[in-house]
Amino acid sequence: MKYTVAIVLLISFNLQSFGQEIHINEGQQKEVQTLFGNKKGFGGYLGMNLKMTEVNGQEALLTGGELCFVLNRSFNIGFEGYGMVNEVRSNNLDYNSDRFFLQMGYGGLHLEPVIASEGLIHVTIPILLGAGGVAETSRPYWEEYNGEVIVDFDPYYHESDYFFVAEPGVNLELNVFKFMRLTAGASYRFTSDFDLGVVNRDDINGWNANMGLRFGWF
Repeated sequence: MKYTVAIVLLISFNLQSFGQEIHINEGQQKEVQTLFGNKKGFGGYLGMNLKMTEVNGQEALLTGGELCFVLNRSFNIGFEGYGMVNEVRSNNLDYNSDRFFLQMGYGGLHLEPVIASEGLIHVTIPILLGAGGVAETSRPYWEEYNGEVIVDFDPYYHESDYFFVAEPGVNLELNVFKFMRLTAGASYRFTSDFDLGVVNRDDINGWNANMGLRFGWF
């Protein structure tokens, strides 16, 4: 009799445990991860970026950044913008037969799927959609005077025009700290047509080598 009661109790305990396990598994199967409604929630970050590229066949450096929301650790959305900071010459000539200087900047909406963000190193696919401008000036933003470089924020503008831009890319992202990430990758800049003498879209379209730091809540 004792053995019978013990066996019955043991079977009942096993059935109860099995039922609880089925209930838990069913709950797990019913849980669906969504963009706006899971435990990972929201975050945000501020990014500082460098882009090394070519403009009009010359080496160019663009600096800028991005301000983005992080959704579900799988998608970043926000805004970004860049400006060219080094000296690049135009093919058009001024009245002294000297070539003009080129200035360029652009920015817009930042869209970026993030693949396996929990991994130490993972892949992101940034896409910039926006607009920009390109201008010719008779002097750069900075000049050399008596052997010293002086900053000049008042160049003589000659001509300018605007363009639309799309820049898809791919990055590798390293989780340095919980609040900091390091990115490096490549992108390609596509622009619409603009009117600036002999300088055209082919002179500013091209590949970029990108590096950046991101600080925030991921």
